[in-house]
Amino acid sequence: PVRDSNVPSALRNVKSWALRRRPPCLDSADVSARPGQSSRTLDHESDVGAAASPSDFAFLHSQSFSRHDASRGAADLDAELRRPGGGGACFGAVRFLAARIPLELDVYTITPTHNFSGPNRHFLAAFRELNRLRTLRLAHYSHFQLMETDTYPLVPGWAVRLAGIAVHQQARAGNGTDGGGGRALAGRGAANERTRPWVRGGLS
Repeated sequence: PVRDSNVPSALRNVKSWALRRRPPCLDSADVSARPGQSSRTLDHESDVGAAASPSDFAFLHSQSFSRHDASRGAADLDAELRRPGGGGACFGAVRFLAARIPLELDVYTITPTHNFSGPNRHFLAAFRELNRLRTLRLAHYSHFQLMETDTYPLVPGWAVRLAGIAVHQQARAGNGTDGGGGRALAGRGAANERTRPWVRGGLS
């Protein structure tokens, strides 16, 4: 989740993924695009393990990326994710989504009112936007991890491990995956239709 004020924080976070101590997948620091392939794709056969395919990543803006500063920030994020050797090669699709929370409801004050309307609606908007992608037949996700911009991953291969947790949970529920099944903000294919509800859980 991002808003105008913390897009720069999101960029600092994404840049940190290039460090060997916290790449999203095990070989992200050494990834380079093959001829004819996007720099965001790589052969995950050796490093994904339990996950059938690379996770997707999305930036969900509380409003939208239409404002000048936000759109410039989105361009910087996209450029960093496309940079050879950056963490973007560990993901499948990278999406920029808009929650479009009404301004009067996009409020986050701790004192004295303790009004968390904005963050709560931001969270709920994640379900709505992921469901919209499903309706448009662009993707079908079974799980998602909500990652605040100041949440810095520390374990190498963290994105692969999160996707593995989602796959494991799905398998335990008896749904399994067929190599193109629903996965944790996570995956691009059509999900196994036995998965109900369309999102089985969040990871935190």
